[in-house]
Amino acid sequence: MTGTDPGGLRRDEAETGGGGGGDRSKRTPLSRRGQRTRTNLIESGRQAILERGIDGTRVDDVVTRAGTSHGTFYLYFANIDELVDHIELVCDNETASLLSEALRTEPSPARATALVGAASSIHHRYGEAASPWAQRRNADSRLTYLHEQVVPKVPGGPTDVAGSVRLLSVLAVLDRLVPDGTARAVGIDPYSARTQVSLLVGQLLDR
Repeated sequence: MTGTDPGGLRRDEAETGGGGGGDRSKRTPLSRRGQRTRTNLIESGRQAILERGIDGTRVDDVVTRAGTSHGTFYLYFANIDELVDHIELVCDNETASLLSEALRTEPSPARATALVGAASSIHHRYGEAASPWAQRRNADSRLTYLHEQVVPKVPGGPTDVAGSVRLLSVLAVLDRLVPDGTARAVGIDPYSARTQVSLLVGQLLDR
């Protein structure tokens, strides 16, 4: 499945180099060393986002963590936004896989609890990047991408309105209520909050 990622790159281009502002369609596959360097930059970017947030993350933060140079960074990414787009794509693919299974299996309290736990883990690993609404510039494209992956439309067939509404509802609940920090900010015990969220998600999945 190719599809288009939130940064404008097809998924089948994910293992090619970036940066330089060149024609993306002419990129060549990366060597193993290049793949390791790119993966290191993406992981360093993820860590920077966790610590500083998306808006606060700079190229300096990424290359310092990666132990590399600005020149190397720009061999793989045109700018910090492109790196963030790739991190968000990895996160969105994890989220899509998680929600696809949840929405296509028989709902139960245990499944809802497992979904909330897994979604919480994604939020803890990716921070702000886990939220499709984190950046206004690409919120629509990220939601569209998640919708295409989780609620695929049958060619010539009607739109699965119920599936679309359930997806958006579950995404919104998980996005706002799963992170433990949100519960603590309003004086609620995170464990109690997660239990209540699990019940709410279970009701959404059962519609």
